[in-house]
Amino acid sequence: MLIAYLTLFGALCITHHSNAAPIFSTHTDREVAAESFENYMRGNGYSVDRGELVYWDLEKCQQEGGALKCFGNNPDSPYGINSFLNENAVDGEYTKDLDINIERRFRADEAIVFFGLTPPEAKYIGYTHYLSKRRFGRSKRINASLGDTINHLNINVTGDGSPGDTFNSDVCIVTTADQNMFDAIATGMLSVGVPSDSMNLQVLAKDTLQLGLTKHHDSISWLNRIVRFADKEAGAAYMANPPVFLFRITPLTEKEIAPYPIPIRKTRKTGQNENYMWYTIERLERTLRKRFDRKVRTSYINPSSKVTATFGETCLKKEKNCKRDNSDAAYFFNYPARNMGPNELLIIYGVSFSCGEKRGRKKVGRHLPTLYVVIYPLSSPVSCCVWHFIKYCTGQSCTDRICYLHEYQHL
Repeated sequence: MLIAYLTLFGALCITHHSNAAPIFSTHTDREVAAESFENYMRGNGYSVDRGELVYWDLEKCQQEGGALKCFGNNPDSPYGINSFLNENAVDGEYTKDLDINIERRFRADEAIVFFGLTPPEAKYIGYTHYLSKRRFGRSKRINASLGDTINHLNINVTGDGSPGDTFNSDVCIVTTADQNMFDAIATGMLSVGVPSDSMNLQVLAKDTLQLGLTKHHDSISWLNRIVRFADKEAGAAYMANPPVFLFRITPLTEKEIAPYPIPIRKTRKTGQNENYMWYTIERLERTLRKRFDRKVRTSYINPSSKVTATFGETCLKKEKNCKRDNSDAAYFFNYPARNMGPNELLIIYGVSFSCGEKRGRKKVGRHLPTLYVVIYPLSSPVSCCVWHFIKYCTGQSCTDRICYLHEYQHL
């Protein structure tokens, strides 16, 4: 099989070490702050229920029912779920058609608060909220993102602006439809030492969602993605016992809200087009074919790569399952699907980009296009080949050159 991908994942480009210091020097101090915040909100006319952040790794995915909660994650990208169990249900909330471990219904005047420490250094972290189910005559899974992902490049934390300061830093993320609720939570957080510039907002737009507690209303869920911890042991320790607190904040008396407008998505373009690299990709394909022809692999199938719906709004409009899209990534399906025999290989090749230097939260330097090849199964004699490709320009004249081909026995 030969499958070509032409895509850009710029948000994965970060390799700096964290110099940030969290607000709270110990988790005990953070627990005291969380309890003080809870008491503050209760004292100002709100009920507070606690949830928990649960990470699903491959071991949990293999447990009974685990596959439904893994959402297509892989060993390098564990997913965390904001979970509010049934005993924390608000009076009148209909939950019989929900997986209450991963999704809930909410009133428009409620909020979810994620407060705690961001993960240790990784290639990527992201926090996304979703419309899980909507009733189109019957309850149907949509799994559509409700805004751009909060990631390690745009998140507000208690860092100092140094490279990598978004890791191991205290953060607060509020999911709500009500501006008044956000302000009340920000005031409560400030009272326990969390500054306003560490606050982040995930909007539940009233004009997009059917918010409420009955079976006719939408359910909401969250995914926290992490890709490739720099220190696997530190990452495993974080996921086993996340230093994070989750709160569901509900006014004791239902209130009129000051709604947020529908979030405007950021443009998912760099202003550059990589189509000029197709000639080089075709040369790479010819090289791959020649290489494996010598190994008596003469039968090839070229599946068609198709991009999925990239935004939640598209899925809502078409009443299709968005499969928990992420605005920081592109997702492809390949047709026709087929089983692989013991002597077959799956070859994926396309364009990636090396990273520019990152200073503070700004990346400088140019991104160099790189052709990549991944060959499955990974036990094959050549698991990965990389062609480094640079576009050289002098004045108005540009030429394309392949710098070198390097082979690795293992990824």
